[in-house]
Amino acid sequence: MRVGVFLRFAAGCLMLSGILILLCSSAACEDAPSPTEYIYSALVACEAEIDVAEYALDRAAAVEILRDLLCNSPELFYVSGKISYSYGSDGRLLTLTPAYKVAGKELDAQRKFYTDTVVKMLSEADTLQGEAELALYIHDAIASKFEYDTDHKNYDAYSLFRDGRGVCQAYSLGFIALCHEAGLEAKTVISDAMDHAWNAVKIDGEWYHIDVTRADPISDESPSKAVLHKAFLRSDAAMASLGYHGYNTDISCKSTRFEKDGRGILEDISEAVIFRQNGAFAARGTSVVRVDLATPHLIPLPFGDIDGDGAADARDIAILLVGDSDSLLPFTMTDTDKLGALILEDILKKYTSDGSISGAVGGG
Repeated sequence: MRVGVFLRFAAGCLMLSGILILLCSSAACEDAPSPTEYIYSALVACEAEIDVAEYALDRAAAVEILRDLLCNSPELFYVSGKISYSYGSDGRLLTLTPAYKVAGKELDAQRKFYTDTVVKMLSEADTLQGEAELALYIHDAIASKFEYDTDHKNYDAYSLFRDGRGVCQAYSLGFIALCHEAGLEAKTVISDAMDHAWNAVKIDGEWYHIDVTRADPISDESPSKAVLHKAFLRSDAAMASLGYHGYNTDISCKSTRFEKDGRGILEDISEAVIFRQNGAFAARGTSVVRVDLATPHLIPLPFGDIDGDGAADARDIAILLVGDSDSLLPFTMTDTDKLGALILEDILKKYTSDGSISGAVGGG
């Protein structure tokens, strides 16, 4: 049951982000759901037919609402893009009849899998410092875990999580799913001209572009999976310089906080950032850096500085070899990532001359 009465077009209307919002002068309307909220609730409940007569929507307005919902609500992965309409004599819509991909127990199982996957992917994010670092964690988690679907079959977040593959729309919806769970505001940005979708995310009150799909190159065949950061927390101007065009959004990304001299501060990082309790670390060329997005800047570390205390010493060797449980940054001999390999190589160079490390472990 809908509470309150919505006034028709005679009372006026407002177009915001391509979505029709009806204006109401009655105090009773204050508690009534907007058309978007009402249709969203109906889709969550898997209603077979959605009565929209009181909203006086035309078909174009309904299409915009549905497009916005399906592009920004990854939890509606089971809703098909196909929909039927019924009209009144004035040409306004009476009902919407959505199509659902699955229902019943099968939908319950898929919803559980979707939720469990999101929670699991964020299970190690509780020690992260600030919204920017959280966005980086989500960006790198998706880019390193999933692959682009060259068969163009998977367009939603559930299919991405299930198969490990998806197109740009699936990547953007997966990013939103994790952001929403983590408390970040994120939306999908679409360019029909580019036939491409990416995200905008709000960090400390400012909006920035993030393109997770292009952080995950299709042709990558390196032993350690490439994760690029050219389009990470970028401004509108920066995205234009990278060739992005033809997108329409009410979001303005003007801040250049995470850019320096026209480049992203993480632009030289081509693999996933490693997160530990005492910070985020990355390999940049042949060096190791601490990623500080609060400042923001990259802090070069001495070779072999595993615990991130600014010095390479025997404690770092002990951590590397035995996985010191007291360490805040535990690397072990089983680590195969590039950062671990760099640290191992440089510690051995620094502390041994004959390949033996026993003497160094007990030192200083």
